[in-house]
Amino acid sequence: MGNNTSLFYVDDGNIIVSSDSPATNAALIGGLYQALERELTRKGLSAEQTKFELMHFLVPRRGKQDPVKAWPMLRHPPDGAQGPPNQVMSILGPSVYIRAQNGTIVPVIPTDVLRYLGFFLDPKLNFNAHIERCAAKASSTVTALRMLGNSIRGLGPLYKRRLYIANVVPVMTYGMQLWWHPTLKNVKRHMAELAKVQAKAARWITGGFRTTPIGALNALAGLPPIKERCRHLMNKAALRVRKLPDSHPIRAVLPDYWTVNQVSEALPFQSVSFRKPDNTPIRHIDRVGRSSNEDFARLHPENRPGDRLLEEFPNRIKFCLSHPPKSKKEEFEHWYENTFVPKLRSLTWGFEGKEGIYIVFTDGSAKKTVRADKPTRYRSSSSYLILKQSLENNRHVKHATLASGKATSYDAEIMALAAGIKNAIRAGGADLRELHVFADNQTALRNIVEPGLYSGQMFTLSVIKDLRRFLCESPEHLITLHWCPAHVGVPQNEFVDQLAKSGLKRRSPDYRSFAFAAQMSTANMYQAWRAAPGNMGKNWLCPAGGFPLSHTAKSPLIANFGKLAASITARITRVVTGHLPIGEFRQKFNFDGPKKCLCGQPLETRNHMLFDCPIWKMREPDFTKEWLTTTATPKQFIRAVANFLSAHPLAGSFELADAYKASEEENQTLGTDAGPLRRALLQQLKISVGRWRLWQGNEPIPEPNNETPEEKAAREARNYERSDALIVLEFPEGANQRDALAMPQTQSQLRVASPEASPLAAQAANPMQAPPASPVRRTPDPEPPPGQIDPEPPPPGRSDIPPPEGTLTISNVFAADEWSQTEHDMRVQVARDLADIEADQIAAIVNYMEYSPQLRAEE
Repeated sequence: MGNNTSLFYVDDGNIIVSSDSPATNAALIGGLYQALERELTRKGLSAEQTKFELMHFLVPRRGKQDPVKAWPMLRHPPDGAQGPPNQVMSILGPSVYIRAQNGTIVPVIPTDVLRYLGFFLDPKLNFNAHIERCAAKASSTVTALRMLGNSIRGLGPLYKRRLYIANVVPVMTYGMQLWWHPTLKNVKRHMAELAKVQAKAARWITGGFRTTPIGALNALAGLPPIKERCRHLMNKAALRVRKLPDSHPIRAVLPDYWTVNQVSEALPFQSVSFRKPDNTPIRHIDRVGRSSNEDFARLHPENRPGDRLLEEFPNRIKFCLSHPPKSKKEEFEHWYENTFVPKLRSLTWGFEGKEGIYIVFTDGSAKKTVRADKPTRYRSSSSYLILKQSLENNRHVKHATLASGKATSYDAEIMALAAGIKNAIRAGGADLRELHVFADNQTALRNIVEPGLYSGQMFTLSVIKDLRRFLCESPEHLITLHWCPAHVGVPQNEFVDQLAKSGLKRRSPDYRSFAFAAQMSTANMYQAWRAAPGNMGKNWLCPAGGFPLSHTAKSPLIANFGKLAASITARITRVVTGHLPIGEFRQKFNFDGPKKCLCGQPLETRNHMLFDCPIWKMREPDFTKEWLTTTATPKQFIRAVANFLSAHPLAGSFELADAYKASEEENQTLGTDAGPLRRALLQQLKISVGRWRLWQGNEPIPEPNNETPEEKAAREARNYERSDALIVLEFPEGANQRDALAMPQTQSQLRVASPEASPLAAQAANPMQAPPASPVRRTPDPEPPPGQIDPEPPPPGRSDIPPPEGTLTISNVFAADEWSQTEHDMRVQVARDLADIEADQIAAIVNYMEYSPQLRAEE
């Protein structure tokens, strides 16, 4: 008649039947529910009938009549009740009639979407409804996360990226094991829905525009294309099936290759043939799961809480793994010479006066060989060296090399530790009292005595069995695990390292570790990402070879500036992609706003702004397009662009465009070249002067995330470096406000500026000289429009040498109201003796910098 079963999870239950017609299914479900209701009533339970849902999974056959129209009418009333004359038919199938609690007969009408444990099912199992709901929920999550930061203030891109991966990706890919297969009909449509969500998140992380190509945003944010991410997640899920116990229900739906014990019987529906046997998610899980042949023992007694080796012998298994990092060279060398070397000599030469001490050195190596016209070869090797403590020359006991198959370096280290410890216990016999093991992999040293569910578990269980027997023989037996630095001149470590490398030439056994299969899945994702990185756009600016693709936080933008405010990374993203508020962008997309540059260039382009515009002249000497695109590394590229943008906060910014637009509108009314644009340019001058003094012409601004202590000390020393030269900016007769940004290119040019360039400069050099006339005062400008920067500064710092009257210093250079509104021939001199800069005056400059809301967000 058909197959039937029932599945319950806590308080959610399913009655599943299958037969040759939906009408028969309806009759079977009605009968099964009557039996289930009687059993629940006998136990004092009841089912909430208002939550009943019914769905028929339809499988139309090609070349035949629609199955809905061919269904026979079937009357199946419950026992002792008068049912309807005929089954109610619909396009979703026949209804099922049940007895309500009041004795009446009510129908359960089929639905087009059924939710079970968070999965949304549809009659044709194309999962369109499930994907639509997951995409909508993920999109709303990204919208909610926007409250934590935008492209000006809030969280940095590193933390935005973490939030996206932790909170949005699991929502998008929930239940992916049910519907994903690379060649299924609807997968392309599903990927398009999820790609829209990732594009929205990438714009939020990087601060890019809606017009920015998604491929460029993914590369900068470190987000693989959603198709490759889903493939990678599916492969990892398929590999995790190997870690499931034999009694797990998922193994019941897999072929005979996967062991199924008597506890978990094979489901009765697996005999149904598929039109396309290889085009289902379960077939993909079967195929990918076989890429590794490593076995696991999830329920092994050694892994039972309370019975683990470390819990039974906590005082007789010691770890010596602490050491200073190699990046701190002096501390590491001191530890190596005064701690590690004496300890190793004492153990090797028997200075402690003990007997029965054995020392084991292990190492593992893995190699990838790319061969032309042949598959890539992967091999690994393990080696160990066993020594006995002695004052004589017979310390050597045994050494060996083992081919480890296709495995990672971690797997090779685990195999080496397992082989070395087991052979040392066997060789020491009754004389063995203490066992000291040295390896250069701390993770392998910790895991070799902890039988967790990780790669190499079976080797760990084998070692634990021998160690348990060794420790139980005598309470004096001890084992100590030491970390040994690699490639620093330790003879024993160098010896086993050479042994391991020599074993790579041996024939490899047919062993594929779990970690190796997971590593290959990641490598395949990177390969597919490089082959199809997506649309980068025609204006994509990158170093030679492009930016390195990384699905972790190692992309150049995130790694160098991910912890800083979002404003600087957003500006970097816009400059690199060519989608930033300048004339070229507005002309391309027909947006309102100025098209020409402030310097008079008819069209403001990105290359002109970065490399040629005289307005933005605080550039490093080698900051050229040729150097950026041919010589600079990705790290140097990102830092150079960040330095330029930090030194020119208004370059390619919305503030400058708004000021330019407001100035043009005001000029048409007043007929002057003043107003908001002049205030914005003077604010730019304020920021440039302060940053230039702190920058000293070479220091990256802002401070990078991965700055070493030595680099930080050198940067701080340069920031506080004193100079006895004047900084003088001379603007010729007839200059306008745009010249206020024409800063000298290097600090040396600032220092050699001539004091005789103008009367005011001469007055700064000779205080006894009569000061020149002060600028004409005028009525202060009206309040700036909303969003503009207030030009009035906070109180300036103190100065021991007062500047001459009329000299524009840090005390009055930003007081825009002191200048005549129609004065075109203004002369601006910034005279400052760097030798008199003290801590309070530097703090005053910092106060000026923090006065700008935009700059405060950047810092």
